Amino acid sequence: MRSPPVMCVVMCVVTCALLAGLAVAVPQAAAQPARTSRVAPRVVSPVGANAKARPRATVKRYTLAMLVALVRKHSPAILAARAKVKSARAALLKAKLLWVPTAKMTFAFAPAPRVKCEVPEAFRNVSMNDGTSLYDTMYSQREKYCMGTNTSDDVKDFIQNYDPTSYWFRFEASLIQPLYTFGKIHYAKKLARQGVAAQRLRVRMARDEAVRDVRRAYFGLKLARELLFEIDEGWKYLRKAKKRIDKRLAADDEDVDTVDKYRLELLMTEVRDQVLQLKRAERLALAALRALIGRRALKKFDVDQTPLTRVNAQVRSLQHYLSLARTSRPELRLLKVAIKASKAAVSLRKSMFAPDLAFVMKIRATTSSSKDNPSSAYARDALHGTGLYLGLALKWDLDFHFKYTALSQAQSDLLAARHLRERATFGIDLQIEKAHDELATAGKRLTLLKKARKTAKKWLITMSQRHDLGTADTKKLTDAVKAFFQTQLKVHRAVYELNLAAVELSRAVGRDVTSTWSHKKGK
Repeated sequence: MRSPPVMCVVMCVVTCALLAGLAVAVPQAAAQPARTSRVAPRVVSPVGANAKARPRATVKRYTLAMLVALVRKHSPAILAARAKVKSARAALLKAKLLWVPTAKMTFAFAPAPRVKCEVPEAFRNVSMNDGTSLYDTMYSQREKYCMGTNTSDDVKDFIQNYDPTSYWFRFEASLIQPLYTFGKIHYAKKLARQGVAAQRLRVRMARDEAVRDVRRAYFGLKLARELLFEIDEGWKYLRKAKKRIDKRLAADDEDVDTVDKYRLELLMTEVRDQVLQLKRAERLALAALRALIGRRALKKFDVDQTPLTRVNAQVRSLQHYLSLARTSRPELRLLKVAIKASKAAVSLRKSMFAPDLAFVMKIRATTSSSKDNPSSAYARDALHGTGLYLGLALKWDLDFHFKYTALSQAQSDLLAARHLRERATFGIDLQIEKAHDELATAGKRLTLLKKARKTAKKWLITMSQRHDLGTADTKKLTDAVKAFFQTQLKVHRAVYELNLAAVELSRAVGRDVTSTWSHKKGK
């Protein structure tokens, strides 16, 4: 979409047409009424001079409003941002559930030797008052008087007493209920809430950027087609000029030189080159729209056939847009959220220096295939028994050196967020001022260029009439044609720049500056 080369080509095309004796036809084309819509697809002249125009296949056409709606619904960037909102909500739910008691269960099963309680052999020869053996009495109640076992922790004893049918099973369950955390849970939830708010603003940012890119691609496509249309208008006269020159050269006309033919062929080549470049820009704009829409985009689709028109954007004061951005621009709101999140992170790091008070409950149950189960509370039996523990616990991690570094980092992040907000505020103000100035300037330029186009059109018609009467030479008529087509292309460019300025101002402010973005059929 290079505007100056296209202007030169169109001017040269018309100039050659005039030199070939077609000066009367060009003013008639210039005097045609303005286009309000295109009912059928426009076919730009092919690059071959004698090739026939081939109409495009029927495709589904979208207005700008339809494209914006598709992007807001199916854009991959917006969908990715929405998925991150769900992730942030999950983090918030996790923070809210920090007060819920945490439970832990453990099941263990393993082979074990058969363990029996034993009575010391020293008691074997000891007799009681009734004449019975002390050893026999204690052995009959060996679980009560367990003073030793037939095995030990030694590996050899384990292997020696191993029985494949013997087993060991343990079940343990513990529960910890936080009672007071000195603000850890409170600040964790506050930090998570700011994370959700930040992700929602990022969705808004992704949506605004996608809508801006769609509008830029749409108006860029429209500009390329307008320039192609202007070239198409002059191409037929150029072909007629070539036929006229070939005919006059064949008739040995002394008023026509072969240099005119060479000049004309060179200009036709330049026109074909510009058409190729504009066609490429047209294809890239369509590809950009397809990429922005995502997988829901049709393989064959196009935009509406309405001509490029200016948006209905009323330029208001700069202060109005600056004030609007303070409440609507998602980046500024995101920075506010970032500062709140940084403050919550600092408070959370400070609370890490304090301990945690919790209620603790623990249950243990162990059993084994070993039959002997010592009943003494002082005997350590790892194969049998149950237990219940209830009480309060105070957990306090004393790694204050690491906690201090984490706090220092959080405080530095808070300071950086404040400076970043100040910097972003000035940067966004500059963007708004630049877009506001471009919109105001583009509107004034468009008004001046439309007046200049009317003047150029009158000049062209006047020179054409004088040329028909023989009172004006071809050079004067050529100058008039150049001025008209140059002004015509400048008008198209000015409309595009005005629309683009409105797009950029809307993105800078965070809200649309107009409710009408294109022709009434595609708004």
